[in-house]
Amino acid sequence: MPLQTIVKPVRAGSRLEIHIQGEAIPISYEWSGAAPEPRNDDYALLGALSYAMQRGGRVHVQGRVDQRLLANAEKFSELWAAYRPDLFKQIEVSADEDLEPRVGDPGGAYAFALSGGVDSVFSLMRNSEGADGRTSRKPACAFLMEWSDARHDPAWAPALRGRAARIAEVIGVSHLVCRTNWREFCRDFDIEHPLGILAAAHCLNGAYEGCVLAADHFHRDEVALGPWGNNHATNPLLSSSGFEAINYGGAFERLEKVRLLAHRPDLVANLAVCTRPRSGENCGRCEKCLRSGLELFVTSGSTLPVTQHVPSFNELAYRKPLSRSSLMFWRGIMTKWPEGRAGMSKLGLAFLIARSELQHSLVLRTLQSVERRIGRSTRSLRGKDASLRADRLRATAPQAGVAPLHHA
Repeated sequence: MPLQTIVKPVRAGSRLEIHIQGEAIPISYEWSGAAPEPRNDDYALLGALSYAMQRGGRVHVQGRVDQRLLANAEKFSELWAAYRPDLFKQIEVSADEDLEPRVGDPGGAYAFALSGGVDSVFSLMRNSEGADGRTSRKPACAFLMEWSDARHDPAWAPALRGRAARIAEVIGVSHLVCRTNWREFCRDFDIEHPLGILAAAHCLNGAYEGCVLAADHFHRDEVALGPWGNNHATNPLLSSSGFEAINYGGAFERLEKVRLLAHRPDLVANLAVCTRPRSGENCGRCEKCLRSGLELFVTSGSTLPVTQHVPSFNELAYRKPLSRSSLMFWRGIMTKWPEGRAGMSKLGLAFLIARSELQHSLVLRTLQSVERRIGRSTRSLRGKDASLRADRLRATAPQAGVAPLHHA
């Protein structure tokens, strides 16, 4: 009998819950603002999808789910089980009622996920301008995710809500906040967070035609990093027939996004990029603050308002080595560094990039792997040697009740 995950959606006003059989607490999405009622239970399938993919087998929703989403969810699990078999298994999905496909309206209103960072603000701005022709989507709502276990200064959450609300006001769209404990049910948040966001977006399918989620990387870099969680291949599989999931922005390099944003000081003033916020402000010292400040520096000539100055040689050179994802952005900064400006800072950046590239080089990773194997073998040999010495000691020790032999 295959393993089965039973999912029951429960709605209570602005709070939508996903009860999973055998779990003590439900997954919850609690909305503040004028959030519409969902037209079906699609959100419950997507909200429980990570949990089900970790277990494998079959997931059944005790509710009404769009036929296309049922098929897309199975394909989504197939791909991620192939990409990351250490985390996920392929699943089958079903529901009490399979809903007939509904024809959506690409020209209708869309909800935009808004984190306050460069990518999401650029996505909202660019689409509001209709700058990409038929691929643009009309923003009508911007929603902010608040993850219940976020480890930030308590003052950061209200400050971030305020920043997001001001950005939404500048663009001229409504603003919503969704607080959820979904993160507690996933395995690897860095990979899976697009699933958590788009599951929340389906709570809004009663009023909007889809959700736009900003891409992190340029298309080429997304492939080079693969499998990258927020991508143009698997995110669209979280669409139903009447609610489109779009990954937007992969046609733009990060510095191009920042350059276009720099012309909108009313948006740049409210950027929220920090990973280690103190009080309600960007700290100006974490990797993402420094990176975002330097992206503004090379595109507009000033690091403000994210950081107060161009970081020094020491602030850059001796940082912890960059992740492969971040390294791509820092290389872009290096190639666009303005001539004759802050030479020692540029040298520090070159040193940081070199150290990071060495950290990710095949030779170093091979040496580290060999070192780990030698360490395990050495510990194993030490253990065996200690066991042999103990055996010899036991063999030569006087036995109880037998007098030792004395030789003249």
